[in-house]
Amino acid sequence: MILVRASTALHFIALALWVGGLAAIAFAVAPTAFQVAPRETAGLVVGDSLRAFGRMELVFGALALFSAVICQFVGVWGPRVRWPRILALVAMAGLSLFYTQSVYPRMAELRPTGSQGKAEFDRLHRLSTRVVGANLLLGIAVLGVSAATMKTPEGS
Repeated sequence: MILVRASTALHFIALALWVGGLAAIAFAVAPTAFQVAPRETAGLVVGDSLRAFGRMELVFGALALFSAVICQFVGVWGPRVRWPRILALVAMAGLSLFYTQSVYPRMAELRPTGSQGKAEFDRLHRLSTRVVGANLLLGIAVLGVSAATMKTPEGS
């Protein structure tokens, strides 16, 4: 019983921190930074925030995936939507690895180059916005499905 409760709690905590962090940066940090600071400064703040949170994303992703696998095998969720949830978490982790280890570092390299790297930076920025947005939507879906398909204490 303690394994069931611990794995469920870990799953929701890790997933909520992961998705909540993405949402906070996308909907609070970035817009605020660009409203109150010069564009270059705001870009540095948001970029540094994304890279710092990127390291935490990888930890949250590993914890969410690990706990979901445990929940899968101890029967925390009803019989439907078990493996799709795991696959969605694997996709989220893969997307996070892609943008934290490939896109963000390349964007950081291009930022100081000025106009020479602007076209490439803009392309990567659009890509990162789309991929992070997809991760956020996947995370919201996994959170919702996880909550909706949990067994009640009575086992139904």
